[in-house]
Amino acid sequence: MKVLYYQVLLEKNEHFSTPVWIYPWELPVFAAAHRKNGVTELRKGAFNKRFAPNAQTEYDRIEKRYKGPEGSDMSYVSAVYGHGSLGIKKLHEAMVEAAKETDAFLAAEAAAGPQELAPVQAAEFASPFGDAP
Repeated sequence: MKVLYYQVLLEKNEHFSTPVWIYPWELPVFAAAHRKNGVTELRKGAFNKRFAPNAQTEYDRIEKRYKGPEGSDMSYVSAVYGHGSLGIKKLHEAMVEAAKETDAFLAAEAAAGPQELAPVQAAEFASPFGDAP
């Protein structure tokens, strides 16, 4: 099975940036966590996976990876998708949409070759935490 990934460029400052591959449903959390830095979407790619991620496991992984802002009890994943079973349900819905997007991407790639995406700035994703310190 193939799973869609986005390659995004995380701009730490004007001299340093690093490319990162993330799942489509992870992009809003990634952008919220790095809202004070520039996040530019470079391209999509579909990679082979042995199995699709489970929503509960993904929620836990993303929560552990991005945590939350200092001094806040709320994680970025719970701010984006919700807390507890509601958050897991919304994340699952985003994962289902990503599966549909993967099918569309693979069909388009087979017909026309690799797709290029326009840049997406982190500012386009509203942060529930307000401005970065």
